[in-house]
Amino acid sequence: MIIIGKGNHSRVVCSYLTGEKIGCMEISLDKDGEERDCSCPFKFGDDGTTFFDDKLFIIAIGDNKVRKDLYLHIIEGGRNPVSVIGKNVIYGGIELFCGVNDKTPLHTNYNFMGLGTFIGTGVIINTGSKIGNNVIVNTGAIIEHDCKIEDHSFIGPGAILCGNVTVKEGSFIGAGAIICPKVTIGEGVLVKAGQVVSKDIKGDEFIEGRRKK
Repeated sequence: MIIIGKGNHSRVVCSYLTGEKIGCMEISLDKDGEERDCSCPFKFGDDGTTFFDDKLFIIAIGDNKVRKDLYLHIIEGGRNPVSVIGKNVIYGGIELFCGVNDKTPLHTNYNFMGLGTFIGTGVIINTGSKIGNNVIVNTGAIIEHDCKIEDHSFIGPGAILCGNVTVKEGSFIGAGAIICPKVTIGEGVLVKAGQVVSKDIKGDEFIEGRRKK
């Protein structure tokens, strides 16, 4: 499989995997070109499009828009996204298998999560919660019961989603943020690190501040 990352994020995902056919590709998002470190065959098109010989991939890039665009483009090319789970991840009181199934995407075994999703070390996900496709849930986040995280979203390290929270597509929840029970975060919302959100937020808003004392 191929792990596409930026800022060495691909190495984080790779650290949970074993096998001889794993390639890490680091890309630069600026117009000067792409930086890459890869152990599997791949090439770049003139327009920056990426093609792999391998059929399985996961994207470890925090920028939701970039990750979404890459994800949809690579799927259109016939590649298959797989999900990766870190160490000591708990779902509904049960510790999940760390890594990825190299033959069948993990989502077929863990139906609470979608395709191409990464769950970092120490994440706790309680019963009834659902996580969409191409989502990143970072180290130590807590997803309480009956939450819904839609496609192409990002949950930062140590963030807490209290019960019955909905995070709409493409939203970014910063490190240590707290989303109170029954709150809906609209599509494309950016919640800054440490912010406490106690009411619904409409789409495409920027919510900043520090955690209340």
